[in-house]
Amino acid sequence: MKHLKTILLTAVFATIAIEASAWCATSHKAILAAVEQQLSKRTQKEILAILGTPLSEVEFSKERKTTTLDADGRSTTHDANDAVVRLENAFFALDNFDAYNAESKKKALLTIIYHIIDIHSPANIKIKGLVEGDFEFCRNNGREKTSPRYKTTKITWFNLWGNIFPNRHKAFSTAMYCNEIAVATRGKEKNYIGGTPRKWVEEIGRDMRPILKYCYTGSEIDLHMLLPLEELHDECMYRAVYRLAYTLNKSLK
Repeated sequence: MKHLKTILLTAVFATIAIEASAWCATSHKAILAAVEQQLSKRTQKEILAILGTPLSEVEFSKERKTTTLDADGRSTTHDANDAVVRLENAFFALDNFDAYNAESKKKALLTIIYHIIDIHSPANIKIKGLVEGDFEFCRNNGREKTSPRYKTTKITWFNLWGNIFPNRHKAFSTAMYCNEIAVATRGKEKNYIGGTPRKWVEEIGRDMRPILKYCYTGSEIDLHMLLPLEELHDECMYRAVYRLAYTLNKSLK
């Protein structure tokens, strides 16, 4: 399994794209499709009525929605532009939907969809003193430095997280990925729901810390040191899927 992961990650880094967004369009589509499978028929009907389109067809947005944790890893921000604050405001609107017009309902619902997905990407979580924006590092190809075939590849933090999924699942259809989620999380679904947006980003922040100890500006990373990224990437996608599905089913009864 470790050898397989090494091969998969090698493919990822060999085909890193220029786009530097949170999740890429492929990941966005897969998450929404997986969420839609968990929605009740009534919730699906409400989403269609509000947005004019099924959840799985909500367009990908290249605008990154970021949030910032303090040096202790806590979400204490009240910045109106912070993704967590915007999400909290949208939750308030969702809880009081009857008081809003059609356009405001649509805006609040899209905010919830985009922001729950985006705050579950490690690329969108800043931690003061550790990672406060994009940075570049190098990955070596695993060969001895004395080898004529030894080389390093420059990678940015945002491109890394945005491209793990699509390059690892090039042969996957959306339906195949949804099945993979179901298999990987079977019996653990309830572990992913509950909590608040601030608790969600603090959880991911804690998961990021061990990686940021060796992955930082100018560092050179051995391939095996990046293997935990694949596991964290998938875990964050699972969290996004179940938390968005739970929120929508609970709120759009």
